[in-house]
Amino acid sequence: MQCNCASASFGGLQEFDGELVHLRATRGFARDALAIYEREFPKVPTNADFANRAILTRQTVHIPNVDKELGRLPSARGLAHRSNLAVPLLRDGNAIGAISLGHVDVDGFADVHVELLKTFAEQAVIAIGSAATFRALQTRTADLQQSLEYQTATSNVLKVISRATFDLQPVLDTVAETAARLCNADQAAIYRREGHSARLVANHGFPPEYETYTRALGAFPIDPNAAAVGQRTLVEGRPVHVHDVTAVPGYWEIAITLGKQRTSLGVPLLREGETIGNIMLARQRVEPFTDRQIELVSTFADQAVIAIENTRLINEQREALEQQTATAEVLQVINASPGNLMPVFEAILEKAHALCGVAMGALMTVDGELTWAVTTRGYSVQADVIARRRRPISFDMRERTVHILDMTADNATMSVEWSRRFTERPVPGHIWSCRCGRTVSWLA
Repeated sequence: MQCNCASASFGGLQEFDGELVHLRATRGFARDALAIYEREFPKVPTNADFANRAILTRQTVHIPNVDKELGRLPSARGLAHRSNLAVPLLRDGNAIGAISLGHVDVDGFADVHVELLKTFAEQAVIAIGSAATFRALQTRTADLQQSLEYQTATSNVLKVISRATFDLQPVLDTVAETAARLCNADQAAIYRREGHSARLVANHGFPPEYETYTRALGAFPIDPNAAAVGQRTLVEGRPVHVHDVTAVPGYWEIAITLGKQRTSLGVPLLREGETIGNIMLARQRVEPFTDRQIELVSTFADQAVIAIENTRLINEQREALEQQTATAEVLQVINASPGNLMPVFEAILEKAHALCGVAMGALMTVDGELTWAVTTRGYSVQADVIARRRRPISFDMRERTVHILDMTADNATMSVEWSRRFTERPVPGHIWSCRCGRTVSWLA
């Protein structure tokens, strides 16, 4: 600001926000005196400060001889001025600040100087109003730009969903990357629930060692008492936002040491009120997410649920069609092979093998106390020869479906050694068998 009104020795501009006065500009102050004066701000306005008095009274304050003023501020005594002039900044009749000048002489300001300072005050009000309008316009422009960016990102995710008919992974990868980018997060991850466990299905920005560790966990159990944001989101079914995870007792240490996480946000994936997964965002610094960012992540969570549901429904329809097609093809083989069961058996096992995505299988027949394989798939030559030999039934063949998740853990049904011989693998994996009359099939 200029201090040329009647050769004033110093001047200052103060702004009033309705509660406190802020010192916005100064001119001509001695360094030491200014340092003392600045320490008073921001402050509640008082009559002891001439500029504050102009704000409170909304009137021009002209002090021809400050030495005659009682109750002056101690800091003002070091300014070496003898007269003072302060004019309020008025907008719509309300004081929004004041301009004050000091002069080294008594009666340093004439009436013409008072009028001139009033003119400057009016110009200052216009300038402040213009600056406020410009800041509001900038804020509004930034908000609109952000809204456009959010809408564009949401539209792009929907496009990916519409293109990804059978493959869910591109959608989840896009959601994770977009959420991290728009929310200025260092990391993003999507977990899907599997019963009482959860599994990482997509991530963006994980440190390599943290990603390796997390993926190696596979499906990990959900702990209802865990402090970690991801676990809490899955259990509570609501957004969980922790500003600094290092301040939470018992927080998952791996997320802090390997993931280098500080601020963390979790938003659940909800389907008809049931939590089927979550979206996680994390920053490697303490910087809480805004309400708008949390709302955006919630939108992405809804889109992820839509994609998961679409993929599930499409895959179910595809599987149903494949099963119907397989059934029709088996019926064609039956019609084409009157009196010849072998083509029918082979067709049945082939379709079951393909539809169930298994490594091996056999269709066996039963005659009294003996059983043997009439056809196999995926067996070694030696295992096929052994399977076709007639042998006593060594396990329960009642008319029911038997599903063995791990044959090595079910010795009562089938020996481990037998499974090793036939599969040539130490762990046979998932096995199911069913009996239908005198025929039994089993798949591994």
